[in-house]
Amino acid sequence: TGCTLTDTAAGQVETILCADGQLSRFATPRLPIRPYGTGDLLNGLIAAHLAKGQAIETAVRLAVETIFAVLVRTQDAGTAEMRLVPLPGRAT
Repeated sequence: TGCTLTDTAAGQVETILCADGQLSRFATPRLPIRPYGTGDLLNGLIAAHLAKGQAIETAVRLAVETIFAVLVRTQDAGTAEMRLVPLPGRAT
């Protein structure tokens, strides 16, 4: 999670999935914050999407989108702790 490869676009960060011999890359803008726990949250979101029957690529894409929305909200709030509740795009 949160990696940059030699060909990653400037100002971007990527999550990489290698499944069934296929490489998928999910890029988001790099934000100037570094809260703790993003990898744990990403893994939990992926697991939840898989448990709901999503394909692995869809599960990772949805998790990356949610993490990015959480990070934007965290940045906007100016806090060191991730702003999780409620998760973006989810009904409470």
